[in-house]
Parts: sequence; structure tokens; C-alpha cells
Amino acid sequence: MKIPKNNFGSIKAIIFDLDWTLYDSTSYYHQCLRAVSEIISEETGKNVNRLYQNLINSWNFKGPTYNRLFDDWLREFEMFTEQRLQKCIKSMRSNNHYNIDCYFGIHSFLHELRGRYKLGLLTEGQSGTQRNKIDKLKVGKYFDEVLVTQDIGFDKLSGRPLLHLIHSLNLTPEEVLSVGDVISKDILPALNVGSSAVHIKTNPFEIEKNHQLNFLSLSKTTDLVNYL
Repeated sequence: MKIPKNNFGSIKAIIFDLDWTLYDSTSYYHQCLRAVSEIISEETGKNVNRLYQNLINSWNFKGPTYNRLFDDWLREFEMFTEQRLQKCIKSMRSNNHYNIDCYFGIHSFLHELRGRYKLGLLTEGQSGTQRNKIDKLKVGKYFDEVLVTQDIGFDKLSGRPLLHLIHSLNLTPEEVLSVGDVISKDILPALNVGSSAVHIKTNPFEIEKNHQLNFLSLSKTTDLVNYL
């Protein structure tokens, strides 16, 4: 949907999502799932490449929000114990041995916006995990406020994290633009509270639907500069 540039003329702040909005989260997941496979392979003696490929195939099919990925995987290989399951979860949440980079142009894009708007970062997940990603990406310096949903105990679907962040920026919803890759979590909650929203079509697990709603969809985050 094409929206005129001046549609965002009253915007004083832009709130960005993190995963698949500022960087390609697929690389992060692949590296962390490899680490999990290596831990379980070392413990069980099973072939690490076979374990990893099976885990990746399941992740590709079920997506990153499926919460029984490790449970199903361990049971399929007849390796399940509660202790092993917890090892997988702990490794995924605490892994610090991965390399991630922002999408091309993100740093200069955020630097430019920093001089024109207040900027917020709203990301869903475990606080330590998400803040570690922010540190590795070196993007924290661009944001006036950073909020991980775990910090306040509500998910994005509730709309409360977005309102919390808007309040922290001392603004009204009408003065804020929300930018993210998941329509149900980043776009609809923003529209529901009266904010504007831009959908970034970079998430391979996001199924496009014909939404009869007033929001802009872009192929990449940095394209937003053409509408501000």
C-alpha cells in the first residue's frame, strides 16, 4: 500500500522491533541450534550433523515460536529426559557464541533518524537473550528507550509493552510510528492504540494476508527513509 510521505508528518518517535527488522534472525537461530545439537551429540554419541539437520528441518517447518521444538526433537531420537530438555533450553537462552550483523545500511539509517525523532526499541523474548543481541549488533546507542517484553511481564499481542514504551518516551500513541516484521505483534497492536505502523516483509515465517488496514508494507527497513 502506497502512503504519502506527509502521512507521517505528526510522528515524533519511531519504535522498532529487533528480530528480522534490524537484522536477519535466521542466522542467529541456525548458530544456536547448532550449539544445542553439539551439546546433545557429545552427551549421547549420536551424529551431530544428523541431529542438527533434523532440528533445522523441524524449525523451518514449525517456526521460531513453536515451543515444543526441543521436546519433539529429543523424543524423535529417543533421547528425551527432562534434564536434556532443560539443557537445550538453557543453551538456547544463554548462548553467547554467535555472530550477527545488522541488515546493510541499518547503522547509518538509525544514525540519521536519531537526529530527527525519538527512537525506541521493543523486542519480545527473554531479557538477557535479547539484550545480548542488542549488544552484539551495537545498536543500543541509537535508542532513547529499550524494552524487552519479559521486563514487564506482558507480550506484544497485549499492546501493553508498546504503551509502556510510548509512555516512557513521554508521547501519545498518535505521535508514534511502530515498525516491525510481524503483523499480529508489531502492526495490529499499534493500530489498535492509535499509532501508525509500517510492516517490514523480511520474516520468512510471516504469511502475507490481504489486510484491509491502513499501513505501509516495505521490502526492507531502510526503505522507510523514503516515506519520512
